[in-house]
Amino acid sequence: MKHEKIEIGDQEADGYVIPLESCNLVFATKGNSLLACGAIDVAAMDKFNVPTAKVTGVSSVDDLLNGEIKAVNQAAEARGVTSGMRGRDALARL
Repeated sequence: MKHEKIEIGDQEADGYVIPLESCNLVFATKGNSLLACGAIDVAAMDKFNVPTAKVTGVSSVDDLLNGEIKAVNQAAEARGVTSGMRGRDALARL
C-alpha cells in the first residue's frame, strides 16, 4: 500500500493506493469523508453517514484529485459536492 499526504489549502488529507492484481484501489480520506475510485459504492457509504464522492478511471492519487466527480452520496451533497467538479475541489468540501 502506498500512502501520501495531500495538502488542500490549509487542510490535510491522506491518499492511498492499494495495488491489486488487475487494478489499483485508490482513495483519499479527510476526517470522516472519502474521495474514492469507481470500486467504492457511494450509496452504501451513506448508510454509515460517510460523505463520499467517486471518480472513475483512476490509478493514482493524482488521477483521483484531477479527475471529474461522477457520483456523490447525500452526505457529500450536503457539503456542497456535486458531480462534474474536480476531485481536489470535492475533497476540500468533504
